[in-house]
Amino acid sequence: MAQKGSKLYGFKVISIMDGKGKSVLQLVLGWGTPTKPLSLSLDEYLSSLPEDSTASFAHTRHRFNKTELKHLRQCPAFSRCDITLLFKAIKLACENVAGYDDCRWVEPSKELEYYLTCIKNKRNEIFHGGREMSHSNFLRETVDLRDLLVATLTTAGLRYGRSEDEVAREIKGVHCEIDSIMEEVLGEEELLAQKGDKLTKDFIAEADRRVRQILETTLYLDPMSFLTGSNPRPHVDTMFCRIRIKHSQLDHKIRNVEYPDILTLVQGSGAPQPQDSHPLKKNLSARCRARPVLTRVGSAVRRIFRWKKVQQKVCELPQPTAADSARPQLLLVQGVAGSGKTTLVSLIMAEYMKDAADRTLRGLDQYDLLLRAQCRDHHNSSFSGLLQQLMPEESLKYRNILLPLLKRCRVIVLIDGLDEANDNSEKLVHNILHEAKDAPGFTLVCTSRPEKVTSFIPKIPGQYAVTHVELTGIPESERLTFVLRYHHVMAQQVPGCRRSAAELQQIMNKIGSKEQFRLPLNLLFLTWIVSHDSCITSSTITQSELYFRTHQLCQQKLLDRLSRSPNAMDRWTLEKKLQEVLQELYRVCLVCLSRHQLSLPKDEEDCLRSACVARGLPHQEVLSAFLTLKSTWTPWGTQEQYSAPHKGLQDFYAALYVVPLVGKQEAIAIKEEILGPGRVDLSVFQYMLQQVAGLIHHPVTREVAKQLVGLLKASGLRYEDQWLDLIEDSKADPAIVLQVVQHFPVSEDIMIRDTYIRSYTALLPHLPPSRVGIVLDGDATHAVGLLEALTGHACTRLLLRHHFRYPGGGGNSDAILHRVLSSNTLEIFGGHLSVAGMALLPASLQTLSVAVVGDDHARRTLIALQDQPTRLPFLRNLEMHVPLVSLSSPEGLIPLPDAGDVMIYLSGLTDDGIPRACQVIGALQPSSGYMGISFPQASVTADGWKALLKGLAQASVKTVGLEAPAATLPNELRLHLRDVAKKTLSTYFFR
Repeated sequence: MAQKGSKLYGFKVISIMDGKGKSVLQLVLGWGTPTKPLSLSLDEYLSSLPEDSTASFAHTRHRFNKTELKHLRQCPAFSRCDITLLFKAIKLACENVAGYDDCRWVEPSKELEYYLTCIKNKRNEIFHGGREMSHSNFLRETVDLRDLLVATLTTAGLRYGRSEDEVAREIKGVHCEIDSIMEEVLGEEELLAQKGDKLTKDFIAEADRRVRQILETTLYLDPMSFLTGSNPRPHVDTMFCRIRIKHSQLDHKIRNVEYPDILTLVQGSGAPQPQDSHPLKKNLSARCRARPVLTRVGSAVRRIFRWKKVQQKVCELPQPTAADSARPQLLLVQGVAGSGKTTLVSLIMAEYMKDAADRTLRGLDQYDLLLRAQCRDHHNSSFSGLLQQLMPEESLKYRNILLPLLKRCRVIVLIDGLDEANDNSEKLVHNILHEAKDAPGFTLVCTSRPEKVTSFIPKIPGQYAVTHVELTGIPESERLTFVLRYHHVMAQQVPGCRRSAAELQQIMNKIGSKEQFRLPLNLLFLTWIVSHDSCITSSTITQSELYFRTHQLCQQKLLDRLSRSPNAMDRWTLEKKLQEVLQELYRVCLVCLSRHQLSLPKDEEDCLRSACVARGLPHQEVLSAFLTLKSTWTPWGTQEQYSAPHKGLQDFYAALYVVPLVGKQEAIAIKEEILGPGRVDLSVFQYMLQQVAGLIHHPVTREVAKQLVGLLKASGLRYEDQWLDLIEDSKADPAIVLQVVQHFPVSEDIMIRDTYIRSYTALLPHLPPSRVGIVLDGDATHAVGLLEALTGHACTRLLLRHHFRYPGGGGNSDAILHRVLSSNTLEIFGGHLSVAGMALLPASLQTLSVAVVGDDHARRTLIALQDQPTRLPFLRNLEMHVPLVSLSSPEGLIPLPDAGDVMIYLSGLTDDGIPRACQVIGALQPSSGYMGISFPQASVTADGWKALLKGLAQASVKTVGLEAPAATLPNELRLHLRDVAKKTLSTYFFR
């Protein structure tokens, strides 16, 4: 009867090769390089060989590659080198061996060279061959290995003149280890129990090397490759800038997180700690304890200046419990199309590739391995299949214990694009969730559009500790930097750039604050359009128009190229034929969207090729103008497939197919036309339908508006900002607005910001009476229509931040204040008022933020505030902005009224202005002191800050907190000033 095979015997043979097999080669390499110090790397040793050396290195072109050199430099004593690298090192570096290509390495003999080749070949045979073997075959293998290793040591000892005792000692070690391995009785559990630590260590080293090789090719972005054949591919590090991340917590509060801290949210004690929050809490006076001080200070400072989010300093993120630290973690990152989800994943990979000391992203040192899965790939349906793709050699080597070994490691798994998942990748994600649920060292980072999150969360096993964050885009202050970085790359690599960086900056100053430009993808589109289209100047461009202009640019550049080709058709014919092919492209994208596929399946790709060929157009050039060719893994190796460059563009292309149908058919007929009869999951098409709303011809008829809004409602559109975005993208078309009103979630308090002025101007006349707040960062002149639409509503908050920040820049807030006073319900006001304007302030006011300019205006405003207790009886928060340069003398200034929490903003402070600043602060100080004193736009040296603290102490200033711009305060200086402020003023100094 044939003996039953067992993989355990295969693992025992591998243990022999990994143990004594490798150590024999290390020994030979050491004997053959007798003058090499242990601390000197092999490449340094080889570069210093004398002319009379017999080593092959000087006589052959064969060299170590970059990866091999890296390992040799990391371990000069060869402890981390595998058998293959050791064998190559012996051939190149050892004295008194045959030349690199000598036949003695391969011809059977009793020479050392042949024995070494046999060890290397035996390693490859065992690692890549079948693992199962019978007991008798195992015995034969061990006898052969024992003889081979003993013969190698004996021959090498003679070759290099080693003593008989030394050789005998090494041979005895071979016998002892092989005997020990043969006597072990191991099942898979026993193997992991007894050898688990060593196997895990070896596995991490091998898998990490393989993963890093794969990641090398993924760190370069090609966001706009479809627009140009030259394809600028900047490294993710050069493009990535700060993005806003909102963290939803168990207490239902939403707090901002800096992107370097995103991984620490799932790492227990490693979570980001708000700096210096406790000292301030100890400083609170009794009158402030009813209201958290820095929450008040922070909201005041940020409400007007928004230079830094102070509330992060006092709102501590909830720390995971001890129970959570023993559970696998899942970080769910959601964001709309183009918000930077995939770029964030690329950044995490780029940071992983760096040395720990060079990383910006905190917490990556907590992991042994990083793995990535892309949901757009459709050939993997299991975790084991993904591992086989990522690390084929390790999969062969470790076989059944690969997954158990992986679960012993600390692993971060990046799962990108849950919303792009197809049938296979849905199974893959489910399998990863299932396999990792009992691996406490695992952290899954999953990215998705919002509409997929709702259906994904219930599928998460209960064993996971889940953290939910949202990417909300690039802060306004960072957008210009982002655009200029990409423009620099583009100008260097792409011809035809018509705008300079200065011109681009002027355009960004006009339209960069618009809501759609918080999205990185939209900023890239804008950069391309502005740089190649000298006509764009509109400040009202919508997101759909942005996509449409980009699409037009793609067509224009393609037609230009085709027109210049030999035997080209005339321009009109080219345009006509291209439009016919594009209609087929739009249809294919709609089909792929319905199938959850970003990559085009082969049959649809063939359809597009045929459409091009039938019209005499070069299919490769046409398709690459609108699609990208991306590598994807298949069971048959890596293949290239066309796909939409971005999910947002796939939605846009599909929308262009649907637009002609809208208005011609009933909504139900449109659904059937798109997807056929039967039940349809319209959530898949939500963004596509929003694009349709922005692309249809205006004015929109009532019937078309009803169809569109009905389909969008059925797709899951329900939140306030979603409906507002729809109105913005349709340019507040009256018919669309009237349909949206029927579904708009009306709240008692409506907050209106610059982004949605046009939407609310159209909506307010149709909404029931509500309390309305208006917070404007930009110029308020474009809000005239909004003020007229306030009729019937109660305006409770009016914050004109531009007027407050930049008083005297051409006008004040009087006229706007006058227009909102009809309801007499204003509770919060911020801006720049004349003395006459101060008299308009209603008695209902609770918070007042005013800016003053010049000596006379300051004195008259202060006088107007003196009757505050009687004229403004409910005032509890008073803030005043004083540009220091506008005051020639502090004489004549009188104290501010003691109106609850009083803050002063003294902007433009310099070293020369410190004495005057101390006088102004002292003169304005209310009887109970300040809640806070802030110095926005300050340019002060270290000595200047110290002089300021000394001057304030001499002026007997009392304040809970002092704030300075972070840019002027290195951390060491801040800590020093904090201590000085505490001692001299009993106050807290923060940035």
